[in-house]
Amino acid sequence: MARLSFPGWWMNEGGQSSTGQLIDFMIKTHPAYPQLQQLAKEQDRNMFDVLGDKLEEMRVARGCETLTHLTRDLHLYPDVRPQL
Repeated sequence: MARLSFPGWWMNEGGQSSTGQLIDFMIKTHPAYPQLQQLAKEQDRNMFDVLGDKLEEMRVARGCETLTHLTRDLHLYPDVRPQL
């Protein structure tokens, strides 16, 4: 690469924070979000811990080897456009 944005400096890819924002957006705009908030409050837990437990429950119920197997046939293209 002949030209760099910042010669002599390291750069990191920003997709990780963008993915985190997308996950937050998908959770917070889901119709069940108020239920998740209430459940987390009742259990005095973080909502991500509540979701993690639910995924583990689903994994066991469906006989999946790993959590990844829950969505092996599911493909998403979240075309999220800003509201103007």
